[in-house]
Amino acid sequence: MASLPATEGLLLLDAQLIKTPLDTLQRNFRNIRKQIEKELTTIDSKSDFNKTIIPKINAFQTENERIVQNIQDRNNHLQQYNINSNTFQKTRINRLLIEYLLRKGYYKTAQQLINQKNLQELTDTQLYTNAHKITETLIKNKNCQVAIQWCNENKSALKKINVKELNI
Repeated sequence: MASLPATEGLLLLDAQLIKTPLDTLQRNFRNIRKQIEKELTTIDSKSDFNKTIIPKINAFQTENERIVQNIQDRNNHLQQYNINSNTFQKTRINRLLIEYLLRKGYYKTAQQLINQKNLQELTDTQLYTNAHKITETLIKNKNCQVAIQWCNENKSALKKINVKELNI
């Protein structure tokens, strides 16, 4: 098997940097579309439309503008890639360390490092805190509602990776 050029192989480490916010953008779009389609069936007047649909669209737009800005920030970071750049390499090491800390559950330590190194836009803290919330509710509270809700929200992604449907 042919090996990847050094640059291309190293950038594979950073693929999630762009993929995660793009996945979030897609999920948000799917969710708002479903909500609007559902509510359109109950709307009787233009006034109802302005009261229910317009605020949801505005909130959706604001959230997506934040995500798009995040993608642009991450893309700008990747544009600085240079295998000989100490700054880029240090940022990458710090980012990977933060992700490791988050995966292992050291949220406060990770947050301190994020703040100290100013890496808010390059880390997916919310992703890990959501996963932590789900596992905590399952383990400590013996409640699977949050996990079931997550499975329902991510049903299409779970089907893509061939996870069998749960009948609970």
